Amino acid sequence: MHFDCLMMETKEPSGEGFEAVTASPPTSTRKSNTLAAAMVKDQVVGFGDRVTYIFAHDREVGSIHFDRLRGEIFYKGHNIRHLPLEAWQLQKIVELQKMLSQHAQYHDFASSYGKALEKITLDRVRNGLK
Repeated sequence: MHFDCLMMETKEPSGEGFEAVTASPPTSTRKSNTLAAAMVKDQVVGFGDRVTYIFAHDREVGSIHFDRLRGEIFYKGHNIRHLPLEAWQLQKIVELQKMLSQHAQYHDFASSYGKALEKITLDRVRNGLK
């Protein structure tokens, strides 16, 4: 599953229907509040043996994707096994396991995700990554 951009329905009577949510700050306060509210809501989406977590952090929209069959975790489309990550990014990756275990529909993913994360973390340490 790949997300090129997050789309949201506009509430304005202009009739266009959708607008892209971008990282650049909007010009009006009303749009700013609407975009900020839309970006605060984290989402977990599951499809088959895959789950994707979409979140906003500061001025960045990120995604963590887990492929249960392959046992691989991706951050913004890149395999975390070889990707340098900042502390807050690692924290989001670890938090996903807790989130998955708290929701019944994703409970089966939590155990597999935890095992994959543990294995990948060991590989990262061996390769000199945090």
